[in-house]
Amino acid sequence: MKFDMVINIYMAVIKRVTRVNQLFLYIFIVFFFASCSSDDFLDTENQREEQSNSEAVMQAKKVLPRYYEFIEDLLSKGYKFHNFNYLVEKKFKVENKTIILRHDVHYRDIYKARHMMVIDKELLGEFSATYFVQYNDPNEMNNSSYQTEYLNFIENCYSLGFDVQPHISLNDLIKKSDINDFWSNRYTKTELKLLFEENYLIENNGTDNQDIRIVKSDVFRIESMYGQMKEMLNDYNSIWEQNTGLKVQGYASHGSRIPMNSVINNAVLLDLIELESSGTYKYGAYNTKIFKELEYYSDNSLPEWMYKANLVNHDKIEMLAHPYLWD
Repeated sequence: MKFDMVINIYMAVIKRVTRVNQLFLYIFIVFFFASCSSDDFLDTENQREEQSNSEAVMQAKKVLPRYYEFIEDLLSKGYKFHNFNYLVEKKFKVENKTIILRHDVHYRDIYKARHMMVIDKELLGEFSATYFVQYNDPNEMNNSSYQTEYLNFIENCYSLGFDVQPHISLNDLIKKSDINDFWSNRYTKTELKLLFEENYLIENNGTDNQDIRIVKSDVFRIESMYGQMKEMLNDYNSIWEQNTGLKVQGYASHGSRIPMNSVINNAVLLDLIELESSGTYKYGAYNTKIFKELEYYSDNSLPEWMYKANLVNHDKIEMLAHPYLWD
């Protein structure tokens, strides 16, 4: 007899007996519980948990039916899904039929991201994706309700077995620090681009990183800023680790509205050897060394492969799925 059934019987009987007989009934219940196997109670809890999980999966399928079917189709093609920690452990070299799954989570994404986590856990299991969360972004850090939602999401995400890392804009961190006027809004994109093209060149000489080479004059004072940028990232990491309890392994950079981001993109900054070699982080999601190994699939422009999984045809893939873009 299960625990819930015992309680129901007890409540029905207790209403029909005298106060004197209640004493004997209490004694009977005590001896009955003592004779019950603890497995009965564990079975009940397990059933409740299974029912709750089943209901969560059903709800997630209602909210994101196309994403659920898309992942099923990729699994049927033989793909295996991993997070970015796996990529680091493999020294950025993976076997065929590998998808490094990435979800960038802004505040707008949180509702669907909660359902996406359930689907990832159900179909792919733990360690199958990295969720990059835009916590403590300079443009949102004064919004306490946003920060609370991010922290709750991070805790929930990690409890389900997923890797959680920061989604950041280094250019916005530089702007917030107010260390360089060129990162303010005083200059237009056109002005900044002309200055950059006259004085710098972004190049890659077959290495695993990009480099900003000075061809005329360091008008933006970039070389003198490397140390300050490292400090900014270290400060960010400290706040992240203190408030989430999780160690920063890497970043996924996001876009920025400041003009300088159109000249020196966040992705380029995190790919610079001067920063990556500092030990502050192990990778940026757009690093050259990653794209040498993986083909990049992004849903930003709503590509056709989102609707036709058969168009996903590379052997080694970094796949970005923004939760809010899926249904």
